[in-house]
Amino acid sequence: MKRRVLFWTDSFPPYIGGVEVLAAQYVRAMRAKGYEFVIVTRYEGDELVSRDDFEGVPLYRLNVRAALSSRSPLQLLQLRRAISEVAREFAPDLLHIYHVGMGAMLFDGLRNIPRLLTLHSPIAAEHLVPNSALSTLLESVDYVACCSRSVAQDLWELAPTFRGRSSAISNTLEMPDLQPTPISFEPPRLLALGRLVEAKGFDVAIEAFAALKPRFPSLQMTIAGNGPAFDDLNRLVESKGLQDSIAMPGWVAPEEVPKLISAHTLTVMPSRIREAFGLVALQAAQMARPVVASRLGGIPEVVEDGVSGALVEPDDVEGFGTAIESLLREPEKAAEMGIRARERALTRFTWPVHVAAYDELMQQLTANRNESR
Repeated sequence: MKRRVLFWTDSFPPYIGGVEVLAAQYVRAMRAKGYEFVIVTRYEGDELVSRDDFEGVPLYRLNVRAALSSRSPLQLLQLRRAISEVAREFAPDLLHIYHVGMGAMLFDGLRNIPRLLTLHSPIAAEHLVPNSALSTLLESVDYVACCSRSVAQDLWELAPTFRGRSSAISNTLEMPDLQPTPISFEPPRLLALGRLVEAKGFDVAIEAFAALKPRFPSLQMTIAGNGPAFDDLNRLVESKGLQDSIAMPGWVAPEEVPKLISAHTLTVMPSRIREAFGLVALQAAQMARPVVASRLGGIPEVVEDGVSGALVEPDDVEGFGTAIESLLREPEKAAEMGIRARERALTRFTWPVHVAAYDELMQQLTANRNESR
C-alpha cells in the first residue's frame, strides 16, 4: 500500500540552500520507496497561492510573508483553506513538517493525521517559552527527527519529555558521481562555500587569508555563494588588496559543487553560529578534502579534529590561520585527512541509511494511525 505524505518545507527549489537540496533529494528517494507526495512550500510572488510541479509531484507555493505582513485575517484564512482543500483531495497518511519556517502554523488544523517534524536548526531556551511558535508546534507533533545529535541533545535538555518520541537522523547527501582527484598544492587554493551572511564568518576566512598570504604568495581562495553580505565581503577583499587572490563568483549550482570542491586544496567553514549539522563539511569530505571549521553545534559530528580536519574556536582569526598553515606546510598530512574524511562520509553518513531511517519511522507512524482507526 502506498503511503501519502503531505510535505511542508519553508523553502524548496528553485531556491537553493542546504535544506532545499536535502528536501529535493529526500522527496525523490522516498518516492522511489513507493511514497506519494504533495509538497507545500513558501514563496514570494504575485499570487497568494501558486500551483507548480516538481518532477511530477504537485507543489503548492504559499505567499506566507505577504499574508502576514498584510495583517489581513482574510489572507491567512485563504491560505488555511487552500491547505485544507489540498489535504481533503490528497487524503494524506502523514504530515511531514520538514523545515519549520513561518508557514508551519498554517497546518494546525490538520490534527487527524500523524505529524512528523524534522528539526534542522539548533534550539535555544528562548525558542521554547510558553506559547512560542516552536513550543506550540512541538506540542502538536507525534515525533521529532533531529538532523544531528547536537540538535537532539538540545531538545532533550530543554524538553526532556521528548526523549521518548524523538531521535537523531543525521543529515547526509547522496554521494556524487564525480570521483575525488588528488589534492593539488600548485597553487594552494582555499574554498569557503555557503550563503553569504554575517553569521557564516566568511570575514574571518578573509582575515586569516590576508595573514597567510605573505608566507604563501601563490595562495588563492574562492568564496562561493550569494547573500546580503556579498558587498561587505567584497569591500573587505578590496581593502586588503586581495582582488587578484580571492575570487567571489557568486551562486554555484548544487550539481557543480563537487567539481568546485575538487578544484581546491581544502575547505574553510568559519561559522560563528551553532550550525545544526554542517553540510558543506560533508560535501568536502565526500570529495576527500580536509576541512578547517568552527567548533560549534553539529560540525564536530562531521569534522573529526586532527583526523579528518581541524576545529577552531569561532572568530579566532589566528587559530584559523594556524590550522590552515599547518595543512599547507604538510601536504601528506592534508591528503591523509582528506582520505579519512571521505572514509568517514562513506561509513557514517550514507544516503541509503538516512532514507531507510525515515522509511522505518514513517511506516511506524502511519501503522499506528491505521491501528487506531
